[in-house]
Amino acid sequence: VRVTRFTFLVLLKQCKNLRILDFTNCRAEDANEGDEMTVNENMRGIYFSDVAIDDYAMLALLRACPGLTQLTLRECLKLQQIDRLGFGTHCPGLQELCLRDNASALSDAALLNICENCHDLRTLEIPESSDLSEKAVAEAVSQCPLLSVLDISGCTNMTDCFLTVLRSEE
Repeated sequence: VRVTRFTFLVLLKQCKNLRILDFTNCRAEDANEGDEMTVNENMRGIYFSDVAIDDYAMLALLRACPGLTQLTLRECLKLQQIDRLGFGTHCPGLQELCLRDNASALSDAALLNICENCHDLRTLEIPESSDLSEKAVAEAVSQCPLLSVLDISGCTNMTDCFLTVLRSEE
């Protein structure tokens, strides 16, 4: 299935009560930098798995859905600058965030932006984020008192000692 920017515009504008958007194995057309979409305050969940959405289209979508509580991005291989999407800034009500097998990994700064702004975060799945430091993960955990699921599997900068301390604080 091919999803165009027009599809997003129509869904957000015409379907005001749309709460969940699930595109699996779809191709999203590229958006232009600065493109804006109609705001949909009711959108609560976006699930993209193997969707060819680029950074500009994803940023426009995040800006259009400030009420998101659940966001899953899996195998979105056209997301080249995931750090610049500002999940926390655009969607402060996030409760579940899953970033798995995308083209770029999460950095310390992006993780801290999420945790500084998303105080209701309960689930954070960021496996294979090889650039993350133990310090940033520790700070993120301390800023998210409701966090009950943390997946940092494959984050190669985490030592056994740190993981033991992290487990003991649960």
